[in-house]
Amino acid sequence: MTPLEIIFHPLSVILSFRRAAMLWLLIFFCGTALFSQSDIDLALSEAERNELIIREWFSEGWNNHRYEELTPMFFSESWVDGSPIRGDSFDGHRGLIYLVGSYLQAFPDVKIEITHLLASDEQVAVRFVATGTHLGEIFGTKPTGKLITVSAMEIYEFYDGVVETTWTEMDLAGLLGQLSMD
Repeated sequence: MTPLEIIFHPLSVILSFRRAAMLWLLIFFCGTALFSQSDIDLALSEAERNELIIREWFSEGWNNHRYEELTPMFFSESWVDGSPIRGDSFDGHRGLIYLVGSYLQAFPDVKIEITHLLASDEQVAVRFVATGTHLGEIFGTKPTGKLITVSAMEIYEFYDGVVETTWTEMDLAGLLGQLSMD
């Protein structure tokens, strides 16, 4: 590298990131009709694209209850729950919509905050904290009205640009302890 390249390399990384962020915002607000898939692929690496999908899933799918709309956009039709914690779980779009819907019925005001996120071309690992009021039945427990906070970690495996499998490790003991009647 020449001295000028060394000086301007960090700037080019920042400008590249800004360009990708601006393109993503334009796509989000204007729709994809203005851009071809190759424009999007040129602007973002697979890891960046996967990270944006998962951030959007938590922000819009969970926090703003748009999970039914976003499921077919972000998840494979053959999506698999790699670690089901519920006996009534099943796979595919229908299974994912049912799973998210059952949690949102139990905690309708849930807000999820991502605390850690690592992305690669094939996977995204995320740790998050969810907070919500227990207003519906879950795990056989009637509504308690308690404010619940639970942490979890998930790994999302991508194939052909969509999530194929999700593995979840939730602090289930902590959640059930908070749900217990005092």
